[in-house]
Amino acid sequence: MKAKTIKLTDTAVYIELNDWVYYIDDSTGEQIMDKWRKPTTCCVCKQAEGDVDELLVEGWVTFCNPCLDEIERLQENTDELNK
Repeated sequence: MKAKTIKLTDTAVYIELNDWVYYIDDSTGEQIMDKWRKPTTCCVCKQAEGDVDELLVEGWVTFCNPCLDEIERLQENTDELNK
């Protein structure tokens, strides 16, 4: 399986590899490392991975594509209201 790297900053990354998410952070000089099993359900609608096209891990939160689209739409509306 191909690893997916998500760069947060110049000193912190997430790496998705197989069924695991690895977090590596050296922003404070402490060399923080953590790992956890990749979530398999959307945190909003609780749909399982097989029931949606793709689950996207955003930090520690996992969204299916339809929920992420709705969150982004709501954020755009909020941004418009705050103008």
